[in-house]
Amino acid sequence: MAGTFDTLQSLTSDIKELFGNWNDRLRETCEMTSPTGKKFSTLWAGSVRRFSKKLGKFDFPKVQGSYIQDLDVSGDEYPMTVFFEGKDHDKTARSFFETCKENGRWTVIHPVHGKKTLQLSSCEENDDPIGNGNITAFTLEFLESIDLPTPGASLAPQIKEQSLLTNVANSIQAVNNIVTDTFSKIQKVIDFANTAQIIIGAALEPLKMLNTEINNTFNEIMSSIDNTLQAAVFDPLVIVGEFQQLIQLPALATTDIQLRLNSYKNISNEILNNKAISFSSPEDKNTVSTQESILISTLTACCISAIDADIKSRPQAVEAKENIYNMFVDITNYLDNAQTLFLNNSIETQYFSQSSAFAEISKLVGLALDHLNSLIFNLAVEKRFTLTDWRTPWDIAVSEYGDPGENDSNIDLFIESNDLHGNDILILPPGRQVIIYAK
Repeated sequence: MAGTFDTLQSLTSDIKELFGNWNDRLRETCEMTSPTGKKFSTLWAGSVRRFSKKLGKFDFPKVQGSYIQDLDVSGDEYPMTVFFEGKDHDKTARSFFETCKENGRWTVIHPVHGKKTLQLSSCEENDDPIGNGNITAFTLEFLESIDLPTPGASLAPQIKEQSLLTNVANSIQAVNNIVTDTFSKIQKVIDFANTAQIIIGAALEPLKMLNTEINNTFNEIMSSIDNTLQAAVFDPLVIVGEFQQLIQLPALATTDIQLRLNSYKNISNEILNNKAISFSSPEDKNTVSTQESILISTLTACCISAIDADIKSRPQAVEAKENIYNMFVDITNYLDNAQTLFLNNSIETQYFSQSSAFAEISKLVGLALDHLNSLIFNLAVEKRFTLTDWRTPWDIAVSEYGDPGENDSNIDLFIESNDLHGNDILILPPGRQVIIYAK
């Protein structure tokens, strides 16, 4: 009977929600259930609901104003005062006060905002037997909480957020390091930026050509960089931001992790192996600072590339991890070695490797590696074997995977993973090594 009554109550509430006015939707009491399941029905006269913005505020030297980064919002906050009344309200209040010490989240059916799962952060009991002898009031502070990622859960949202923080730290670092008080120093930035455009354009050609819209946007950013380099007033902050967009945009053109990482590795290798550049003069500090910014942007792009990549096997995930980690180590070593070349300079003309971005890029790399680690145990093992007879891809795929798959997906997987073309799609000869992915 109780279950039927609860169902009717719920149905009545739903009807009011759909067809009633605000007064119909307003509940008479605030219902609270503790983490251990103890229930309390409290009176409520009104309260506020609030949230705050999470903002990153950055001040650049010799730049008026502040750069504000919007990092989304905090959880909603529900400060409220509730009341117990009646001849036994003191006993109920005593029980409620002790229950508020429980660990965990409460289920609160708010008179206005409905059912919420909230974390109690503070509780204050107001004893006033002379002024309000028949009432005990409680001042409560509830906070809305998100759930932390569980083991195996996607780290993609954290990687995206950390990539933004890394880009900002990279920009701040470049603005602090690049000196623009003489034309010769500015020219060092311009010279390497022109070199970097050639390197990036060639390395990312296989990526950007996969998508017409991305290719067009890439070319527009290239033109914008040219205009920035030729502007009467040189602005390092703008040029760094444009290179970040130029480098990180083409990754959106494909989910092929190997193509992404190989393209970005080519950028890094070209810069790290550029033997024509030597350092030590005060002007050279601008060259290596520009290199540093582009290398960090490239490494950031690699970490972003791990988020939605099409990774089919454990070896692919392991290889991606090794590529990202090795690039991080190579870049760090290169910049640390560059720092030693400036040791004999005055302190203001010395270069300090990743002076303000190292913490952010290290965290980003760690998240990307953790993300790839979390994928490994759910991925297939790569199995290679050599054919002893003439066999068709259809025959191999069906015998190894059990069936052709929905819409011949297993056959397509075999053809794609073995990079088959032409007559190979029809039949394969003895002695040919093939790959399948086995769970």
